Amino acid sequence: MSTTTTEQDLIFIHFWKFPVQPSVGIVREIDVFSTIHGPVIHDWEIRVGPDTFGAFRQAGLRNRQIQLRLRPAMFREHIAEATKCTFQMKVRDRQTGEELLSPEPCTVVPAVNERSQGFKVPHTSAIGSTLIQLYQVTSFAGRVCEITTTMSISPAQFIISEWEMMAPPMPLHLDWRFRLLDDKSCHNFLIVCRDGQMFTSKEALYLCSPYFREFFNGAGREADKVEFVDSAIDAARTVVTYMVTSTFAAPQDVSPAIVKDIYNLANRFDVMLLSSLMVAVERLGYLNVIEHYEKMDVLLEWFLTAHECHMNKLQNAAVAYLTIYHQKEYLAEYGDGEVPKPSPAAERLNRGHGGFRTTPHQRVLNAQFSVSSVRGVEKVEV
Repeated sequence: MSTTTTEQDLIFIHFWKFPVQPSVGIVREIDVFSTIHGPVIHDWEIRVGPDTFGAFRQAGLRNRQIQLRLRPAMFREHIAEATKCTFQMKVRDRQTGEELLSPEPCTVVPAVNERSQGFKVPHTSAIGSTLIQLYQVTSFAGRVCEITTTMSISPAQFIISEWEMMAPPMPLHLDWRFRLLDDKSCHNFLIVCRDGQMFTSKEALYLCSPYFREFFNGAGREADKVEFVDSAIDAARTVVTYMVTSTFAAPQDVSPAIVKDIYNLANRFDVMLLSSLMVAVERLGYLNVIEHYEKMDVLLEWFLTAHECHMNKLQNAAVAYLTIYHQKEYLAEYGDGEVPKPSPAAERLNRGHGGFRTTPHQRVLNAQFSVSSVRGVEKVEV
């Protein structure tokens, strides 16, 4: 969660505490958290310890640093760039809570071209020196170290305005490619779907789709129609238009069901440059999520569809709104462990997808947990 403190920046405060361990070799304390604003999630990692194992061996204890660094999460395409970060640190007695050490805060403002690398507190600063002291003096073992980071992030970092490799929209003036679809004299083949049908050119389908080439060379040699009763006609029209013209014809009504039909049909037809089509479809879903962020059932359906169709931006947008606006409602409905509710949505939430990929339900829980230590403030006092 965040609040705006200036016209330029959003402020995120992360609180972290950990017990000081006896120094018996490599010291690494790590925490991860997320910052969410609108439909965008950015993941961060903060660690106490050297940058690398090799650096630790070469420089020893004196080069131990606290580092807040940006890290790309799995399936994430954009790493946020914070403009500055203030580190605060306290060391307390675990039993009494007495404050033992409180070094001066340290504010780090990286150069513009270094923002994606995160922040380092120099070992020569008060916090850096205190960290070295913690692990050199055995009397601090077992004490609690508290570290608070206050990051300033531009709202622009939470806006997705560029969609790479997106299929172009249909042009205002249609050329010869579209005559294959619109000219009735070319219509010699019928595609039947569950809610309608469309005429098109058999020759165009043959040239543009490996699926139809195999079909027309085999069982469909004499066929004048094909049926896809599990797909919507809008999905078929969008996929066929893209196959023949390489342009995107948006369906009349965008919904998770239509998006999934497009995904399934495009894969079935073995569409060339499938990713460009799906980027255009994902963008429509993304805008729909922003429009309906107050409706948990709509967000949940979009989230599950995005998860099953491998649409990362759309999935993250749905998770962001589920976390910020519907966390209590979601936990009350589906629980914080296995989903016990016998419903289609619950079954899809618990469905695994192979490998090390988490279930959709665990993805939401992870996001909700990762923002639990982050808060927004209206005024930051150091």
